[in-house]
Amino acid sequence: VLLMSTRIPMAADGIGAIVAAAGQAGIAREELLRFAEDAAKMGVAEPRKGRVFFVDVPGAPQSIVYFLGTGPARQAKDYFPTTIMASILGGGFSSRINMNIREKNGYAYGAYGYFRYVRNGSMFLGGGSIRADVTKEAILEIVKEIRGILDGDATDAELSREKDGEILALPARWATGQEILSSFRELVYYGLPFDYYQSFVANIQAVTKRDIREAAGQYVQTDPLRLLVVGDGKNVLPKLKELVADKALGEGDLVMLDADGKTLE
Repeated sequence: VLLMSTRIPMAADGIGAIVAAAGQAGIAREELLRFAEDAAKMGVAEPRKGRVFFVDVPGAPQSIVYFLGTGPARQAKDYFPTTIMASILGGGFSSRINMNIREKNGYAYGAYGYFRYVRNGSMFLGGGSIRADVTKEAILEIVKEIRGILDGDATDAELSREKDGEILALPARWATGQEILSSFRELVYYGLPFDYYQSFVANIQAVTKRDIREAAGQYVQTDPLRLLVVGDGKNVLPKLKELVADKALGEGDLVMLDADGKTLE
């Protein structure tokens, strides 16, 4: 956050740059290092007990649907297969989830599935803003697409499309001075080597269908995923209870939450 809000020359040493930015922002070096040490001690995220979590918003015309799960670190060796896999599953307009939910069924204006990275890990997010009357149906279709990428190979067209997209988008990363700086900051933030982009194209091109299937099996298994739904309880809740009773999403209970994410008794 400090680096993103402070325009200073970046030092070759990323830690030095962070400390310099902190100094300009009026934060003591000792305070910053203490914060970094505390952050490094953070454990692995553990999911809450339950399978489906619901927040009631009476009268809501749409349901916010999120499949959630922990993902790999940005420095993971299988980052490139994971990126291509997520793009095929839900990363863009032509992804499987979007083509199913939007184009085939008209359940939502758009739907997605991707990994949101932080410094020490990531979180899988899959879903969208779904018409309230087809919430259950959309959930089952998203599950079908997740299981589909687990059980079968990506097509040649999907593999080529996503590889080409990643490679052809590279020049835009450095189109302006600000974007060059942003790319550099990203390397520092995630602890990546400064020659990262020298092998980027080769790493993307090396991804195979087998790599994609293995990445899916590692990070988007349906059993560990949790489902969060925010919507109109009168219309949506009975259908969610059916999903839980049928174990359509695996073992686990339905948990009611308030707007702050606290469990309701």
